[in-house]
Amino acid sequence: MIKSSFKSIFKRYIFVFFTAFIFTIIAVIPELIRNKGMFLFAGDFTEQQIPFLKHGIDYLKEGKPGWDWNTDLGSDFIGSYSFYFFGSPFFWLISFFDSSAVEYLLSLMIALKTAVAALTSYIYISRYVKDERCCFLGAFMYAYSGFQFFNIIYFHFHDVTALFPLLLLSFDKLVTENKRVFFAAMTAISAFTNYYFFIGEIIFIIIYYIIKCLTRDFKFTKKSFISIFVESVIGVMIASVLLMPSFYAVSSVERSGDFLYGTNLVSYRDNTIIPKILQSIFILPDLPSCSQLFQSEWNPSNWASISLYIPFFASVGVVTFIKNNRKSFIARLLSVCLLMALIPVLNSIFYLFNSTYYARWFYMPVLFMCIATAQSLENDYDLIPGIKFQAIGLILLALIGTFPNKVDDKSDVINYLNSGDKSFIRWFGMSIAPEIFWQSVGFGTVFLLAIYIYNAKKSENKKSLNYLIIAAVSLTLFNEYRYLNYIKNNIGLENTYEIYSSDSPQLEENEFYRIYNFGLGNGRRNLSLIWNKHSAGQYHSIIPGSAEKMFTSLTGKIRQMETDYTEEDFPVFGLLSVKYIFNESTGDDLNVQIKPVDIPGFELYDKQGCFYIYENKYFVPMGYLYDRFITDEKLHDSIDKLDLTSEQKQHYKQMELMRSVVLSPEDAAKYASVLTETSEADLESLSEEKYFSECEAKRSNTCYNFSYDHQEFSAEFDSESSGLLFFSVPVAKGWTAKVNGENTDIITVQYGLSAVEISPGHSTIEFVYETPGLGTGFILSLIGIGLLIIYVLCFKFIMKVDYK
Repeated sequence: MIKSSFKSIFKRYIFVFFTAFIFTIIAVIPELIRNKGMFLFAGDFTEQQIPFLKHGIDYLKEGKPGWDWNTDLGSDFIGSYSFYFFGSPFFWLISFFDSSAVEYLLSLMIALKTAVAALTSYIYISRYVKDERCCFLGAFMYAYSGFQFFNIIYFHFHDVTALFPLLLLSFDKLVTENKRVFFAAMTAISAFTNYYFFIGEIIFIIIYYIIKCLTRDFKFTKKSFISIFVESVIGVMIASVLLMPSFYAVSSVERSGDFLYGTNLVSYRDNTIIPKILQSIFILPDLPSCSQLFQSEWNPSNWASISLYIPFFASVGVVTFIKNNRKSFIARLLSVCLLMALIPVLNSIFYLFNSTYYARWFYMPVLFMCIATAQSLENDYDLIPGIKFQAIGLILLALIGTFPNKVDDKSDVINYLNSGDKSFIRWFGMSIAPEIFWQSVGFGTVFLLAIYIYNAKKSENKKSLNYLIIAAVSLTLFNEYRYLNYIKNNIGLENTYEIYSSDSPQLEENEFYRIYNFGLGNGRRNLSLIWNKHSAGQYHSIIPGSAEKMFTSLTGKIRQMETDYTEEDFPVFGLLSVKYIFNESTGDDLNVQIKPVDIPGFELYDKQGCFYIYENKYFVPMGYLYDRFITDEKLHDSIDKLDLTSEQKQHYKQMELMRSVVLSPEDAAKYASVLTETSEADLESLSEEKYFSECEAKRSNTCYNFSYDHQEFSAEFDSESSGLLFFSVPVAKGWTAKVNGENTDIITVQYGLSAVEISPGHSTIEFVYETPGLGTGFILSLIGIGLLIIYVLCFKFIMKVDYK
């Protein structure tokens, strides 16, 4: 009997897993045909996910993690990539393959993650839904929810959503069935997979526990509370080997410390966020970067993963459930989640009160919206209340879509010329993507009609639920494929296929240098990672705080997620040892650049693949000597006295950094006897010619035998005088330095880069790197594993409590 029951459950699990897997593969087949087996998407998927995965595979095959020379100016590998993939079990599955296979494996990985999400949610939902058909439908809705769909662009988000139901399941079993260890294990796995999402999951579970206790779905006891606390601590300790390095990396990023203040605590500064949230309940999510209806002028909210959309049913099942179960824990949990979503300070709790708006915790209430919908069908509730609510929502959205907007459209010549202020009123102008918006409303209407017919006929035909499930699955897949295809065609791929299928550029490899991908579009900014080239800047969220500070100080711009230098910033390329700059051609005509560049000091080197390659004729290799200094305060005061625009002042500042090291007042006093202070008269005479002359002077006296790996770099230098030997390596916790075998201080210069003092004669310089927090984290992880063993033995043999 037990064996038969197990086989039945196993068959259901297999069915759910492979159904989701096969459906996903079918949905991406046209894309695979289009790109000869590669799955290419748009936005961050091609700009970050593919390059990061390929780089991660190549990097780890070179040796143990440490300093990563290819991520921006350099960074801690674990700290930079633990958010993206390093702790994910899905990444380690593909890490055994060659990096050249990544583009071809992505379709399988997306299908695998979707299938795992369907399976884990099915297992969890089956605790609340007994009808196998409704349980399957709930799992399907979760795996193909609007949140999942929007976040294809953020490939690594699916790692989290696939495992989250198991975290809840383990928590439930610990509290209600006294099943131990499972929750500690899932806590560790969740923390490993993604620390950023794990923080939100901790907050959600606390809310979940409190509400369940208040509704008496959980019985609060000291014993269970202690078990929760102990297993939580043990789980976090086990994951410390990854959490500790991540903490050090993130804590150095300046924007991670930005918090909400004043009215921003209770009111979103972007007035489109609340309408976006409400809209996301009724129709498929907005296009990444492009809203269907409420376009935000504040760009980050367009990428915030706002979606509470349940496939096919949208709000129907949820509203119906709440009407029939107002006092249930699900109804109260969803009400609390909606309140938290609408109030900034409560929403920010899931991100430790960070000021940047994100809705990346929505997958958690979405799971319970799926359960509510499944229960509405299982209990055979009258769906009319939900149908009416959904109909009102669609009507309101359609009505808003007809509203007028003031537009500036030069393609509409008659209206444009006849309007005095060169803009005019256009009705039906609210949506900047009207085609997809009206299709979304149309499909929503068709879905609602199908649900209405089911609700009217279900009492007459017992198989009507089967037909509804077939309709829900097939129409959802068709609707989402249509939407997916629209994204690919409209925010696009351009010639991404040609770039990803082309060979790496052929460049001279006789010395350390950096490249810079200048002004490139989708999927190009991080190509240096694929080519295994050092870069002066990339599109990457987590780099050392010192590198961010340097970028801001040199350009006057706050670095958000991208290091984006312009043509006017060319003096920075000398400072950072940039030898080659890449600029993109149109692809079909290599003789036409998309955006021609003219950068002083650079000449055309070659045309390869889709790129124009320019060479820096004033390239300065890594490791050169400074004998002059200036403080930041004096540099700014002196430049401010010059009759220059703000852009010209920034330009002067950049050029001066090739001649003088910028020191803090403390270091200026300390090294005043070693260096000569730059005077105001020197600054007044600064010019581009003198900048290039300084590059040539530095190039004539640089390090030799420069070598590096994940744990260190070294060089030799011969000098006739004392000075500061400069390396364009970000100052970061974990670096130590020696000169001629003696420990020496690493001096912060140029707003965040490294230098060491040297004396006349021959010097051997060694920098050694140890990942901050890795050793401590490893010890904590061992202790956590030891505590888990003691915990198991304690309950198994001493307290005689079954822990399985």
